[in-house]
Amino acid sequence: MKKFLAVLFIALGMTISAVAQEDDLVAKPVDTTTQKIIPEEQHVTKKTASVTLYYTPMTDEVIIYYVDLKVSFDQGDAMNTILACLKDFQAQQGYLSYKFLSKDKVRYYKDDNKMTWARYESRVHFGQKSAFSSN
Repeated sequence: MKKFLAVLFIALGMTISAVAQEDDLVAKPVDTTTQKIIPEEQHVTKKTASVTLYYTPMTDEVIIYYVDLKVSFDQGDAMNTILACLKDFQAQQGYLSYKFLSKDKVRYYKDDNKMTWARYESRVHFGQKSAFSSN
């Protein structure tokens, strides 16, 4: 009888624990949205260039685009600009490290005015956040 009661109490405790953990997961909504961020400091050296970040907080991933006219596009310049913007983003969000998820890509396209643009893309995953970050 004592063993039966002990097993019953253990089962009851495990059930209560599982329900409590489930309530914690339900109580906190997970942000699955992707945020479009245009950095204040673009770090671009050309007037026609721009940088845009797409940040997904749930996965700590960023897709960053450097766009410039094809005639003035320089891949080295694009890489340096993206690195500077990533360092700024890392400091603002309180991340300790980041790594590139795939090889960078360059894509050329024409807009409605028949101008040819170059878009340089990097995909980055940020590591854990600093314990002292406010985010």
